[in-house]
Amino acid sequence: MTLGNLAIAEPAQSDHAATKSYVDTTSASTIQIAGDDSSVVSIGGSTDTLQLLGGTNISNTTVVGADSITFNLNNDLTGITSITSDASNGNLTLATNGTGDVVINDTLTFSAAASDPTATSVTKIYNKTVGGGGTGLFFINSAVSSGTAGELISKSKATALAIALG
Repeated sequence: MTLGNLAIAEPAQSDHAATKSYVDTTSASTIQIAGDDSSVVSIGGSTDTLQLLGGTNISNTTVVGADSITFNLNNDLTGITSITSDASNGNLTLATNGTGDVVINDTLTFSAAASDPTATSVTKIYNKTVGGGGTGLFFINSAVSSGTAGELISKSKATALAIALG
């Protein structure tokens, strides 16, 4: 006995057998990837490729169900020039894992505040028009001076006050 080929017509219903050609051209065309801006990229045909770039930055891919795959970035993110919270009026929190510190290795720039923020039990640092302290860098905390904003004093102002007050 020798094996032979079986010819199958293109399927017309979901319970019909499918040809290899039908599966090759149909299954890939159903993949769609939606971006954050609601644009959709469709992948179809046997020549289209879904490629995830990132080299060693993309790892630990996990199939979570029939319809989803999760990718974890387990390395430092580089080349980022902006981080924005997508929550309306939401905070952006930088937090360390454990007892580490948030470290800033370069200049930290503050945009000018139009007014003092609301005093809370945490210290808020901000800048506005230079006052008597000579820095324009202010802080506010509800537990300090009854929540009244205070200006950090410059070295030259501190030296002048020390000499004047003797």
